[in-house]
Amino acid sequence: MARGLLALTDGGAAGRIAILSENCLESALIDIACLSVGLVNVMIPATASDGDVAYMLAESRAGIVIVSSREQLQKILKCRSTLPNLKTVVTLDADATIAGILPFEHILERAGEVPHEILGTRRDSIRIDDLATVMYTSGTTGLPKGICFSNRNMVFKRFARSLAWPEIGEQDVFLAYLPLFHTFGRFMNCRVWCFGAGLTVLPRIPQSRRWSGRCGNCSPRCSSVFP
Repeated sequence: MARGLLALTDGGAAGRIAILSENCLESALIDIACLSVGLVNVMIPATASDGDVAYMLAESRAGIVIVSSREQLQKILKCRSTLPNLKTVVTLDADATIAGILPFEHILERAGEVPHEILGTRRDSIRIDDLATVMYTSGTTGLPKGICFSNRNMVFKRFARSLAWPEIGEQDVFLAYLPLFHTFGRFMNCRVWCFGAGLTVLPRIPQSRRWSGRCGNCSPRCSSVFP
C-alpha cells in the first residue's frame, strides 16, 4: 500500500494526504503506510460538518483526500470546486465510486510503479523532527485547529502509551473503540499495533447499538475510552 500511495502522490509532490473516514481496516493501513514512508497525512474527523471539512482541507493544503463512504464523499463534492490544491479523491466504498472519483483499488494497482527498494530509501531519508502528520481539534470553541506532530512526537507518544499500559500482550484482543481521528484513540491504537495485542477489533461506528450487540463475538479483553 505504501508503494501505491507513493505512486499516487508522485513521491509526496502531489501534497498531503487527507483521510476522512470512520474506523476501518483500510484507513488504519493507509495511516500506517503514510507514516512508514514519510508521506504527511491529515486526519479529518468523520464527524465534522461540511463547512469544517472544507476549512480543514483548505488550511492543510491537502492534495489528496481518501474518504470512507458515500456520506463522507458528499462533504467533499460540496466543496471540491473551492479547493485548488485538492487534485485527487479516493473512496474506500466501491458503491460510492462516480466519475472523477478513484476507487481504493487504484492505490493498490499503482504499487507496481514503485520498486521495493524505494521503500527503504524513503525510510532512511526520514528525520526525527520531520513533520509526520496533522490532526484537528473538534472545533467546539471555534474553527478546528490543526496540530502538527513530528516523528519524534509520534515515537514518544507510542512509548509513553506502552509504559502506561504494559500489561497488554499477544494473548489479548484490543477493542479500538475511540476514532482514529481522535488523538488519544489514534496513538493508543498505534501503541497496541506496534507493541501489544495479538488482535485489534475496529468497529466502524462505535455508537451503533447493532455493533455493541456483537461485541461478545470478538470477546475483547481491553479497550481505551475517553470521559
